[in-house]
Formats: sequence, C-alpha cells, structure tokens
Amino acid sequence: FVEVEPLYFRQVDGPFGLAFREDGQRRITYMFTDLMPQFAFEKLNWYETLGFDMALVLACLLIFLSMIPVAVIHLSRERRLSSDRKPAPHGAGAAQWIILGICVLNLLFVVGAARWGMPSSMILDLSFMAKIVLGVGVLSAILTVGALVYTVLAWKDSYWGVTFRAYYTLVTVAAIAFVWFLNYWNLLGWRY
Repeated sequence: FVEVEPLYFRQVDGPFGLAFREDGQRRITYMFTDLMPQFAFEKLNWYETLGFDMALVLACLLIFLSMIPVAVIHLSRERRLSSDRKPAPHGAGAAQWIILGICVLNLLFVVGAARWGMPSSMILDLSFMAKIVLGVGVLSAILTVGALVYTVLAWKDSYWGVTFRAYYTLVTVAAIAFVWFLNYWNLLGWRY
C-alpha cells in the first residue's frame, strides 16, 4: 500500500484502498476499506483484545477451580480445630459458602455456555437452557456483591488468618473481573 493522500492508501498492484480517521489528538481510531465502505474497523483498547480477555477468563477459571479444594480443606480444618478455639464469627461461614457458590456458578456458566452454544446462538432465538445459563451468570453477579461485602467484613473483623483472607480477597477480585467480562460481552442477563 502506498499513501496517495493523507490517511488514504492504495494498493500498489490492485484497486484496493484504505482510509483512516484520526481523533482530536491525531491518533488513528478508525479504518475504512473500499470493499466494505459501510463498515468501520475500530482500534481496540488493550482490555478489549482477545489476548487480554482469554487470559482474564483463564486466570478467573483457575482461581475458581482452586477454590473448591481450598474450601473443602479449610472447612474440614475449621471443624477439626473448632473444639480447641473460640467459635468463628457467624459471617465467616456465610462468607465461605457465598464464595464457594460463586465459584461453582461461574464454572457452571462456562460449561453451560460451551454446551448450549453461546455466544454464537445469541444471533438467533436462545434455547431455554441457554436462558438458564444466562440466569446463572446473573445469580453469580448478585452473590459477588455479597462476597465483596464479606471481604470487607473479613478484614475488619479478622474472620480467618491473613493467608485465607488474602486468598478470599483474590477470589472475590476474580469474581468481580468475571462479572465485568460477562457484562462487557453482553452475557450478563437476558439483553438480546
């Protein structure tokens, strides 16, 4: 491609052309082609790229998967040591069950989305099972708000040791990131 005019390029050995548009700060924001002039190609932000989104989802899924054995070990340890210590605050048990529920629901969402064909089937009418999967995402998002509250309470009231509180916070951050991902890709709720 050779620049013919500012922001307009032509193919050297063919009729194909590219045009670019700048924003107010002279950064390229759009690209147009003469093959499809009705469509604009928009430059993505770093958080909109496929590489970032796949890394984010993979990291979240690994954290969610790790929570299941960690919760089982932590709960069994707490029960075994409960006779030797003072009882845990009432909110500590609820916090553990909420974060475990979020992890299981998010894993079920991913499995369900893969099983019932989202997001490609969103162009057409969604199946009943796909609608249920979207509902699982909404339920997980609601519980994530509760996990955020319990994260603050866990640090304020010292529910567990520092290590488990830090881990609980990490899982909560992963849950918030997953809700952001679902919302960004229009997979949170029934907005189709």
